[in-house]
Formats: sequence, C-alpha cells, structure tokens
Amino acid sequence: MQRTFIPALIFLCIAAASLGGPVSEGQIDLTFKPNVLGTDWRVSKVATIGRYVYVASATISRLRSDGTLDTSYQCDLATSLINSILPAADGGLIIGGPSYVAKLDSEGKIDPRFAKNQFKPLPPFMGEVRGPYIYKCAVDSKGRIVVQGVFGEINGSQYIARLLPDGTIDPSFRPPTDIMVSAMEVMPDDRIWVGDLNYNGGRLNEDGTLDPSFPRRGCPVMRVLPDGTVAMADRSVSLRDQAGKHLASFNMQFSFDFGVDDVLWDNGKLVVSGLWVEGHSEKGKPHAGILRFNPDGSLDPTWAAPTFSYLDSQQIPSLSRARHLALDAEGRVVAALNNPIQVGTAQTALVRLTANAPTAQPLWHNTSARGRVAPGEPLVVGFVIGGRNQQLLLRAVGPSLARFGCESPLPQPRMAVYRAGALILQRSGWIDSQEYRNAASLSGAFSLENASTDTATITTLPPGAYTLVVSAPDGASGVALGEVYAIDAP
Repeated sequence: MQRTFIPALIFLCIAAASLGGPVSEGQIDLTFKPNVLGTDWRVSKVATIGRYVYVASATISRLRSDGTLDTSYQCDLATSLINSILPAADGGLIIGGPSYVAKLDSEGKIDPRFAKNQFKPLPPFMGEVRGPYIYKCAVDSKGRIVVQGVFGEINGSQYIARLLPDGTIDPSFRPPTDIMVSAMEVMPDDRIWVGDLNYNGGRLNEDGTLDPSFPRRGCPVMRVLPDGTVAMADRSVSLRDQAGKHLASFNMQFSFDFGVDDVLWDNGKLVVSGLWVEGHSEKGKPHAGILRFNPDGSLDPTWAAPTFSYLDSQQIPSLSRARHLALDAEGRVVAALNNPIQVGTAQTALVRLTANAPTAQPLWHNTSARGRVAPGEPLVVGFVIGGRNQQLLLRAVGPSLARFGCESPLPQPRMAVYRAGALILQRSGWIDSQEYRNAASLSGAFSLENASTDTATITTLPPGAYTLVVSAPDGASGVALGEVYAIDAP
C-alpha cells in the first residue's frame, strides 16, 4: 500500500519542542569537543567506522569517541575536499576526491599497491584544463569501487566508472553515454541506481548497462537504508523499494528549496539535513539544520531539530549547513558543517547530537547453525537485534570445518543477509585483516584456515529481525556453518 506522509507545520512542531516539549534527543552534545584541530577548520566529509570518527579537513584525521585526536593515526594525504571515506575490507580506508581515488592502510599510510592516476582531465575548453573531479565512491560486494564524478572519458562515460579492488579501471563496466550522473548508490545486489538532473537516470546492471525495466528519474541525493529501501531526496524526501516502487512521501508543508544535503536511518527513524523554508513562499524564513521523522512520516517531537548559524566576516548572521551526516556506534548523529559555529567556548565545524542511552537488552553474543547445503537448499539462520545498532561478525564457514572432522565441507560458501525479504548485503570470501582478527578475538570466534575460501564480513545493523542465508556455488554441495557474533568492543 502506498503511504503519503503529511506532518504538521514543521515550525510549530519545532517551537513546541523547544518550549517544554518532550525533547530528549538531537541536542548538541557538549561533551564532544573536536576542537583539537584548530578553531576555524572546515570539514569536507565525516565517517564513523567502528568506535572512531574519521574527519576530512586538511587531511584525514581519526577522532576518539570524545572528539579528541588519535595521534597514533598519521595520514599521508595532505589535501582538502575529500568527498568519500569508506572502510576497506582489510581494515584500511578508501578515499575519494577531489581528483583521485586512493587507499590507506590501517595506520593512514598510502597503499602503494593501489593504482594511481586512474582519472584524467576533461578535454580542454577554451584552452582551460578542467578536472578530474571525484564526487562520490561506493564499494560493492566484490570490493570493486564505483566512482561518480566528472573526468576524461572512461569506457564511454565522463560521469561514472568502476575500479577493480586494486584500483585499476574495470574494463567490463560499460555504462550508458547519455546519463549525466548526479547521484549514485550501489545496491546490495551490485546493481547501481543513478540520478540525472535531466531526469534521465535509472538503474544500471552489474555490467553497467541500463536496465530498461526500471523507471528513469533524476535526484541529487540517494541513500540505501538498512532495511533495504532507498531514500531519494531533492526538495522533498521519498522512499522506494529496491525495484523502484514508490513506498512513501514526505509531503511537508515547507520545502527544502535549496536542497536536501544528506539523509540517514536512525533506528527506524529518518534523519534529514538541509536548508528549508517555511511554507512554499519565496519570502519564507530559511533554516539550516537537521530534522528527524517517525516511521509514519510525522515529525519526531522528541528530537530537538537543531539549526546552525554563524557570524560571517562582517558579523552578519549566516546559515551553516550540515552537508554530511554519520551515525556512531552509540546511535548518535555526527554532522559535518560547511562553516564553523560556536559551541561552548570554541568554534567547530563538526558536531555530535545527543541520543538516549540504549534500553538494556538480554545478553546475546552468538547465533549459529550447521547443516548440509546444496543448490536450491541453503542454510538459514535467523537473528534479532534489539535496543540499538549492533556491530556484528558474520561468517559462512565451509573449508575450515575440515579440521574439526567434517568430511564434506562446502568448498566456497556464499553469504547473504535479508530483512523483511529485502537483500541487505551479500559477500563471498574474507580478508585476514587486523580488524577481522580483533573482531574474532572480541567475539570468541574460532580461527579460519589461512587462505581458505570461507566467507566473513564485519557490519553494523540497526534493530530488527534478519535472516542469514548460506548458499552453495553453482553445482556444489557440502556442510556449512552460518554464524552471527555480536562484537563487544572495549
């Protein structure tokens, strides 16, 4: 059933919350003090990975949970305008922007094995060399890196390309030449949603070809949410399923006339940042800040709906926009602002918002099941997360069972996770990284055989009911073990 969300007048809701309403979350967290990088620094990107906050300013910095700088992390990069910070399978980072894609190891050093200078400038225009520009990167289930930007033509496109895990151009990825990609999201099945400002976007198959069954559309902001739906945002926000079917709309009586900046899923509620105007009038008062909506589309009255402003060089109040959002391990929203604001006695362009302490849950560490797997006969493991986001170690073990006396282990198990029938992630293989070793040690998982073809991954999932499915390669069969471990970080 299609739903239409019609919240009440938003500024009345915000005023009610600020005048004694039941506000309990979304206020600026004064215990988070990331002013160690200076009093007037800009942030181009923020990402939360595990217990750390990674910040792109003049370089990539790693902050502890209280905002203090982790001096043991020394990044080799010295550049601004980083647009993507993504976890790599081996515990390092994939960095995108402003004009390149690079890989860092777990200590922040540039990985020399990762290919360099993949992107070339655009053809000169009136004698001027332009680009390349890298706007966004995303990693698919096979470790390939999909890149959105504007650059010299690659496989027929100047707007989207795919790199192999070693950083070289993937010659098998051949996207349409007529789509000016303005937004991009890689889906769990490795197909790619693309937006086009001319409403010429759509869905690309894994090889880059256009899926003719999928509706064409524009949209500058797209995000795959943990429940498998996709948030699409321009001057308003809508939700769609993975087939592109419209599920819900936020038909708000105000408009993001200057656009939505970012969206994320916060334990079943949608968090939206942007610059909005009261009503639909050009004379409406603009506000820049962060809103949160309930699953039924109503504005969440327990959320403080913070707005951000600063004094410019002429001491005139101006708006500061939350360009990028991230959710930390404790379920708190971290926002990167395009201009520093005053927080307490310091100026900062990075803020964290308060969240309620998670409700105590029964102690749970591991769910597992062992059985025979054959084509069309997968092993299924159900599990439920309650209370707050949980970091998990997920494994599909086959070959490593041999040392426990298993005579016919599944040679190359594959793993997929579903929520309410929607594919959330899929994996094949594993990397013996330091991050993996730490997770296995914390969760008490037995070691896998070196260079085995078992499958394992680390991910964070929000509360909900999930299904882990272990399947067989084409024609193979054997015994497999499906495992779900809750990682208890120190």
